[in-house]
Amino acid sequence: MITGTAPNRELPTNEATNYKSGSVLKSSSLPVFQPSSAQVLKSSSLPVTPVPRAELRALGESCACSKKGAERRARFELARAVRGLEQCLGRQLSFDEQVAAFNAWYEKGRAFMKGKYDKQLALFLRERGSVKKPRGGDIAFRRMVKTVVELPDSELPVISAFEGDAPESWRRIGALHREKARQAKGGVYELSCRDTANALEGWDHRDAHALNDALAKAGVIEKVENGSVGKRKGVAARWRYLLPLYP
Repeated sequence: MITGTAPNRELPTNEATNYKSGSVLKSSSLPVFQPSSAQVLKSSSLPVTPVPRAELRALGESCACSKKGAERRARFELARAVRGLEQCLGRQLSFDEQVAAFNAWYEKGRAFMKGKYDKQLALFLRERGSVKKPRGGDIAFRRMVKTVVELPDSELPVISAFEGDAPESWRRIGALHREKARQAKGGVYELSCRDTANALEGWDHRDAHALNDALAKAGVIEKVENGSVGKRKGVAARWRYLLPLYP
């Protein structure tokens, strides 16, 4: 969580614990794709740290098939979850990262599925490319919040509307908007007030709504489209970040 004072540098973000169900991926049961010798993936000119295997395993297990006849739906949910994580990271997962998530999915749900490993993997890789509505998921958003919480003060956005330093909570939520804008390559992105509130300790969605509006008045962000409340799922507001994306 982001507080109004000093950030919590020890924020626990062990995403895998939220999805554990007793299943452990064993290297002897499935083919293991070794990553390339380079430990840092390249995206454009910037180095990118590989996604931790525990996080990929948690992602795969969260989408695993849990009843007979549901493997197709479960497999597509995995494809949506992978695409959602890629959106958060701002890059595609490498082949071995995709396979690591798939292996966890297959191992946990294999008792309920008819399709064999080779066929399921081929179908998953094809379906991943046809996803139109990625699944955001808590794991991806918590990773983004963790990134923002751990930023030193010197790397937070400077809000020039203030003569002195702006409140830290304002600057960190500004940094959250900046991360979303980087993900969108400088274009329009979505961020709901409820997600904003989830990144602020002791704030609710109404407080977060007021803060986002205040950041717009301070020239940090611009609201492109209002959000709306739906019966089953609300639509997040759409924003444009107005400050530099990189220092």
